[in-house]
Amino acid sequence: MAEYITLNNPIMINGKEVSEFEYDIDSITVEQYMEVEGKVQFDNASKGIMTATQPEFNSAFHIALGYRAIINCNSAIDIEDLKRIKGRDIHKIRRIGRDFFNDTAQEEDQEEIASPQKKSESLSEATVVSMEKVPKLSDN
Repeated sequence: MAEYITLNNPIMINGKEVSEFEYDIDSITVEQYMEVEGKVQFDNASKGIMTATQPEFNSAFHIALGYRAIINCNSAIDIEDLKRIKGRDIHKIRRIGRDFFNDTAQEEDQEEIASPQKKSESLSEATVVSMEKVPKLSDN
């Protein structure tokens, strides 16, 4: 399902200022995934950069997957265009890639938007239950 990301810092692409991109993490194919993973590993190794070996924990891989999800929906955009993204917008791109690994990310975001107190209420209940199981100290 296609979604949109809005940049705080628009970038110039083909002479136009662009501040919004469509993206779709579900459009990433196995071949694209392997290509992105290999490229990130090669780029980091050639620069002597040590990164997490598991893709789920590799920020550079998350950013590259975010780029791929955007490019899949916007064929006129090149990765070199996206490399001009800066500031907090980098985190937005990273989040796209990170959410590729998190099946429930979208559901959790929607749940939090709909009911921000729901999580804190359930945490309070969990704390109460946990405290009830703590043995009482004797007065001896």
